[in-house]
Parts: sequence; C-alpha cells; structure tokens
Amino acid sequence: MSKSSVGTIYINSCPADQRVFLKKGKKELEKICETDPNSTDIQETGMIEHYIERPDILESTCLADFAALYKYSKTHPHKKNVSTDENEIDLEINDDEIIAEKNSDDESNKKTVYELKNNSGFLTKRNKRLVIQFRNYKEGEDKLNFQRENLMLFTSWRTEPSLLDPDLPTKFSEKLEVIQTNRSNYCKYDSVFYNIEVDLLEEDEENEEESTVAPQFKILDLNETPSDFQLEIPHTEKIVSTAESMRFPLPNLLHECEFLALMKSLNEKQRKYLLNLTNLVKTNPSEPFYHFLSGGAGVGKSTLINAIKQVLERFWVHQPGNKPEDINILAVAPTGKAAIGINGITIDSAFGFGFNVKDKLRIGRMLNSDTRNTLACTLHKLKLIILDEISMCSFYKFQAMNSVLQEIFENNKPFGGVSVITVGDFNQLPPPIGSYVFQTPSDDFSRLLGPHLWRLFQLFELTEIMRQRDDAAFANALNNLALGTTTDEQDEMFTNRQLDMLQIDVTSIIDKVTTLYYCNADVDAFNNLFLAVSPNEKIVSRALDSCSGTKSRATITYMLSQAQKLQHKKTQNMQYLLKLCVETKYIVSHNVAVPDGISNGSPCILKKVIYGQLYEKNSRERIPIRAYVQFEKESTGEKTRQRLQNIIKADGITEKNWTPIQRICRSFSLNENTHIQVTRNQLPLLPSNAQTIHCSQSCTYDNILVFLNKNLSR
Repeated sequence: MSKSSVGTIYINSCPADQRVFLKKGKKELEKICETDPNSTDIQETGMIEHYIERPDILESTCLADFAALYKYSKTHPHKKNVSTDENEIDLEINDDEIIAEKNSDDESNKKTVYELKNNSGFLTKRNKRLVIQFRNYKEGEDKLNFQRENLMLFTSWRTEPSLLDPDLPTKFSEKLEVIQTNRSNYCKYDSVFYNIEVDLLEEDEENEEESTVAPQFKILDLNETPSDFQLEIPHTEKIVSTAESMRFPLPNLLHECEFLALMKSLNEKQRKYLLNLTNLVKTNPSEPFYHFLSGGAGVGKSTLINAIKQVLERFWVHQPGNKPEDINILAVAPTGKAAIGINGITIDSAFGFGFNVKDKLRIGRMLNSDTRNTLACTLHKLKLIILDEISMCSFYKFQAMNSVLQEIFENNKPFGGVSVITVGDFNQLPPPIGSYVFQTPSDDFSRLLGPHLWRLFQLFELTEIMRQRDDAAFANALNNLALGTTTDEQDEMFTNRQLDMLQIDVTSIIDKVTTLYYCNADVDAFNNLFLAVSPNEKIVSRALDSCSGTKSRATITYMLSQAQKLQHKKTQNMQYLLKLCVETKYIVSHNVAVPDGISNGSPCILKKVIYGQLYEKNSRERIPIRAYVQFEKESTGEKTRQRLQNIIKADGITEKNWTPIQRICRSFSLNENTHIQVTRNQLPLLPSNAQTIHCSQSCTYDNILVFLNKNLSR
C-alpha cells in the first residue's frame, strides 16, 4: 500500500466531439422515462457541465482552479447521512484524493457551500489543491488545439472554447498573460522544457545565411520552382493532431474469387516479377530488398501493386505472431490522389512530415518523441513499403523517409531495414519542389547526403500496355511522346485531334470534359468564367480570417486586408471568396480524411450547401458552414458519412452517397520575415472544371481538352 499526500484529478480537455460520456443511472433513467418517454437526456453531467453552472461568486475562476480546489456533491454536504453514497462520487478524480482527504471529512460541515445555478448540486472548497492532469497539446504539433485547451483550462468562460471559432487565435493572444499566470500554478517547468526544445530546433537556423520560407507556411518556394505549376499542394505543418493524421489503412484482403481474377489478369512480365518477389520474401525474409518498377502509362503498375499487396499480405498474416490488424505493407504516394489509387496514404501523413523536411534533416531530428513512439508502435510489424509516383517524390523527402525509418526502428540499415519498392515513370511529372530522387541538389548539405540511396534500387520494367488494350495505338503514341520518339503516323494522329481540325464548338463540350492548362492563372480564369455563365444556383463562401502574433489593432487590420488579396496557392489552398455552384465539378483542396478517400485533389460534384449564422458584433451574417458533395466512387467518404450521420439527418439529407464537407482552419504567414500568422476558416473546396496538367497526375479521364502554349514542354 502507498499513500499520496496530494490527490490528482483528470480534466478531459479534448474537443467536445471526442469525449466519451457516462450514461445516467438506472433509477434516474426510469424517472425520466416516466416523465417523458421520448426524452434523449441520458448523459450524466460531469465536471465541465458543473463548471458552466458555477455560481456567480466563482465567475472569475478558471476550469483548472475549479477542478483542483472545489469538490462537487449532488446533495447538500450538511444534510447527507452516508458519506459513501453515489452523491459524493467525483468521476474524474484519482483514488489518491480519497486517501488524502479522508481525515478532513469531519470538517466539511464548517465549509462554505455553493449551489450550482441549475440546482443540480453543491460545491465545497477542498483543503488542499489537487494536481491536475489533462491532454496537454503541443503548440508545434497542433497549434489550434493548444490554444483552445489553454483557453479552456486557464481562463474563465461560460461557453466552451471551440476549434470552429474563427477568433480563437485572437482570443488566445488577448488572454495570454492570464493564461501564463494561471498555468504557472500547475505547470511550473513548462519554460524549461520549451527552451530546451527550441534551442535544439533553432541551433542550426541561426547560422543559416540564405533566406528561407517560414516553416509555418511554405507552399511553393519561388527560388526552386521556375514555373507556375498547380501541383498537388505539398503538405505544410500539421494543424490536426499527429495521432489523428496517422490513421493507416488496415489490410484489406480480397475475396478468393476476386483474388483469383486479379491473378489471372496479370501479363507475363507482371506474373514473373510477382513470382520472383514472393520467392525472395519466403527464402530470405531477413534480408531487405530495393526494387524500382518502371513503365509508361497504362502498363499495369497499379494492378501489379494491388497484386503484390494481396499475395504478400496473405503470406505474412499467417506467420506466427501476426495479427490481422498488423501493418505488414505500407503503401504511400507523394499526393493524396495517387495514394487513393493504391489504397494508401500520403508520405507526409505516414511519417509525420511537416513541410520543412530539409531543415529537420539538417539538425538530424525528424520526429519528436510522441510521434516517434506512435510510429514505432503502429509500424512494429512493417516489412515492405510501396512508394508510388516516385517521379514526384523529391530528393529530400526520400532522404527523410530513410531517416525516419532508421529512427523509429533504431536500425542504421537503409530505410531502417525495411524493404522498399518504388513505382513510377521518370518521363512523367517531376517533384513539385526540389530535384528527382536520383539527382543530388547543388548545395553543400545535399552533397554530404549524396544519391547513395537510389543506387540500392534494382530496375524492373513493364512494357506491355494493359490499361488501354482497346486503344493500344493511342497509348503507345502517348508513351513515345514522352520519350520524343513519335512516328510520322503518330504525329498526324495528334494533329488530327486538334480542336480546329475536329471543327467542334468548345461551348458545346466544355461541361462534358476536363479542361487542362499549364499554369494556375489560366485555370483560375477558366473556372471563374465557367461559374459566371452557369445557370445553376450560385453561392459565395467568405473565409473567416483572424490574426495572431500581435496585439496592434492597426497591424491586425493591415494583415487581414493583405491576406484577402493573396492567391489561394499562398494561403494553404484556401480561397478568401470561394464561389460555389450546385451541380458543378470541384476538388477537395486538403487531406481531410485520406484513409476515407477524401484527400487533396479528390474530384466531386457539389450537390447542396448548408447555411449557419455568424454572430459578429451587432451583425448576423448567413454563411455556408457545410457543403454536400458526391464523389466519383461511392466508397469515398463512407466512414465520414457514418461518423456524421446525425448531422446529415439534421440537415435533411436523404441521399446515401452525399458526403458532408465542413469548414476547416489553416494558418499561414504572409511572408518569411514575420511571426504573425493568419488563420483562415473556409470550406476546403476548389472549382475544377479546369485543372493544371500537374494536378491531373495519376488520374484517369474519359475525355480531356488540353490547351497548349509556348511554355509547355514536350
């Protein structure tokens, strides 16, 4: 037995929709049922509900003090006869406090008793302040939840702070002094640990001579990207929590009939590679291998990836010690679109990368302890990584994958001793930022890293056209076009497909095809024109911007006005004025739920917009708060629809394949020389009747219309 002189109490500081509630007791539920059989009031009130109903005399008390200093009772302490009944139970408290206050029960009658406003119970002050435990979000990993949690715990409120509040960063800045004062009563060593971490992360940055884009926001580095490409927007620092962003798809084995059909569909080269790979895994399981599967468009690379996953999963899942939920194979891709095609996730989501991969490589610290431990536990059975669209994976991201795997597996072998299969075609699109994996950048730091990783990979090439067997001539012509080896006959075929040769009116087909341009400016101009002439219902969704990092009202006003003028590629792909048009093509502009198929670039049709009221000072603005879209695949968004079924029902939506897309918050800096951040609250959608050629990577279209210009290379 051990006794604690100080008790502890847990405050569930997670967002409200992530908390688990307790059901009321049987007797109380029976009483409610007798009074109102249709009542849904089954939730037992807890500490947060009691805090909201605290008496006016405790108005300035923060939640942390309320939990640590006050004890709740359903009945008046002076009238109770039995001290051990359920009226005295504090569900969040640690057992130690019962011991710590055991000898003080006789004094409870002498204390001042406070009654809650809704008459649901009473409060008495404790003899000794308890130690509080809470979620403790890290500012560098989940900034918005960090701000929300600190406002929730260390300031006084009656309406709980929410992530959906567009003024959250502003409120945090305004009450920072109060938060620091109250937090110091419970977290005395915050500054010590924070300074150690900051010193480690910023040690090398102080000596860096070249100007770099701020890590809070770095969408495209203009010094590294010569052209105005609308790439799949690279991921920036995560705003969702690390644990939330690392949801790996579980193994999904096909039914036996489907599996056999898949095996029969393989051509000779695919079958030979798969047999050799299976033999390698079975005969030498402890030795990692590194393969590069290459081939042009339509040679069946995605089909072979699926076959590899199905065959090896079936083998590994039956090995001793393996569980069905263990992750033996991890399929990743540089973009969300490509990841969906192989039932995988993005490289950034898989390994917890922010955008400043190069900076983390420099200091030799890719992950913090929480992320490293999470990955080590989740991927402890990992044996194979399949990386699709290798042409779009940059040199630094490839090196970062190696460093992370060595870190989490504590193994200095390449990629931590895990086998890697890369898949792609280097005649296709290059990385959005940086050089190919086999090219060493020109700076001194990159020369130290060298291209040694790519030298490990053995080439296997697929050549037989599979995807377009009915139109093999056109598929071969496309592959020859990439190589610059087209024949006269193929050149004539492309010439005959020019719009002026076909004598087709553009306006008659524009809504039936996907239009591709080379750069963003042309894409935006086309989409704006298309929306303007569309006869369907039109709505404008205005972003809700807030500013943090300064208390100057003039600076805040200036920053917000400047943010409104920026192009969406400089504002985390979030438009200030988003034009919504029902029954029009859109793409999701962020990785909202990659395991559920809702990722950056997911195509959809806008079906309906739901409005809400925005209360600002004396005005009440009606704004879009939710958009219902229909994805190309019915399976896309299935988990989201299940999770939000109550909201869908409340919105009156009866269509089973309409998925709700809700507003999200993303932060960005206006330039690299300021620590002031703008947080934008907006629907993560972009019009997509026109797209850039880069955005179309890894997609399959029935019909496309390509506009060529002098800047477009072969």
